[in-house]
Amino acid sequence: MAPAATTEEFPVSLESRTLSSKQATVTASVLHGPLDLKLVRSHIAECEWPKFLTIDQETRSIEQPSIGELQIQIKSTGICGSDVSYYKKFANGDLCACAPLSLGHESSGVVVGIGPQVNGFAIGDKVALEVGIPCGQCGICRKGRYNLCKKMKFRSSAKSVPHFQGTLQERINHPAIWCHKYLFLNEKHNYG
Repeated sequence: MAPAATTEEFPVSLESRTLSSKQATVTASVLHGPLDLKLVRSHIAECEWPKFLTIDQETRSIEQPSIGELQIQIKSTGICGSDVSYYKKFANGDLCACAPLSLGHESSGVVVGIGPQVNGFAIGDKVALEVGIPCGQCGICRKGRYNLCKKMKFRSSAKSVPHFQGTLQERINHPAIWCHKYLFLNEKHNYG
């Protein structure tokens, strides 16, 4: 099981479905170079952290969700081997980061905003994120093998420039088609 960075429990900020063009500010944990990770306090569990880790806060702006997007308040993110590699070397294999990079891509959260032309989701829905975003247009995608798409954008990866930022952020906008609703085991199930 992968280690996880989990936010503390706090009420979901339920935003209106009516969207404006305003930007908001979110906090993010961001890697600036090898071993230079700025962590947001709410992203780290209460445990003993090495003294060499800097715990600073970084803010970023976030737009309202665009057409086909949901805004997700991130609740949990697993730490993958690629995140560790970026942390140690600011690179993963032959992919070298050339700008600050928010890590994390094994994530779940709560819907707090719904963009135009999105159906089937409501504010407060709990979702797991599929963070590899294929082009959807190539022959490979049309055959249903989207995981092999050569134009795949993957969160917390330096493959594309600008880098596709990861999920160790307070909130992100993500394509609704790659968000999957789920129920916690202790919730009542209504299959009727």
